[in-house]
Parts: sequence; C-alpha cells; structure tokens
Amino acid sequence: MPAIEFMASTPVMGQAVGDVVGSGISSLVGTSQTKFSIDPAEAQKLIDGLNKAKEELLKLYDDAMDIANVNSPGKDLYSGFATIAIRQAAGEQEGGYRWANRQARDALDQTILSIQDALKVYRETEANNTAVF
Repeated sequence: MPAIEFMASTPVMGQAVGDVVGSGISSLVGTSQTKFSIDPAEAQKLIDGLNKAKEELLKLYDDAMDIANVNSPGKDLYSGFATIAIRQAAGEQEGGYRWANRQARDALDQTILSIQDALKVYRETEANNTAVF
C-alpha cells in the first residue's frame, strides 16, 4: 500500500528568555513544516496519538497556572524578583511555559489537519481509480 505524505508543524526554538530569568532557556518562536509519510491504514492511529498528546499538554497547561500564580515566599527584594521570574517563566507571555504549550498544541492541530487532508485526497484518488477500472 502506498504511503500518504503530509506536512507536520514542528515548534522552532528561538531567542533566549534568559534576560528574564538569567538562564539559557530558549523560547518557541513559531513553527516550521517538515514532510512525513505514513501508511494510510496507520493514519488514524497517528491522529489518535496526537490528540492524546494534546490532552496531556492541556493538563500540563492547567497545572502551570499554579506556578504562574505563585506567591512570594518572603518580603525581601530577592524573593520578590525570584517570584516575578517564576511567574514569567511559567506564564502566558512569549517565552513562558503556558505560551509555549499553546504553541505546541497549535502545531499538533495543524499536523492533524494536514494528515486528515492528505488522507482525504488519498481516499478520493483511490475511489476515482476504482470507479475508472
């Protein structure tokens, strides 16, 4: 059986957010497209697996809210700055974990749509070929 080809969206690492937290953590700055192929009979399994990955990412996204809302452990200057850095690293702003998680889920959505489109074209082609013969 021939394979179907599809484009997968993959997160792209970019500018360091070390300015915020003083480390070399990289942030996601978008997605790139990578070409893959799969046996059409296995495409639904892949889609199901990608949907499961999205569900897990959504759970982690929700869990990160607790970190993004952490309170300062003390009233000193250092605790305050540490709390700000933690909130930014876990938060919604570009480079934060919740932002990156959303980018990853969007990339999975795009990949799922690409697989579904490729599978649809494959099935239509097969149906047309069968009708001709």
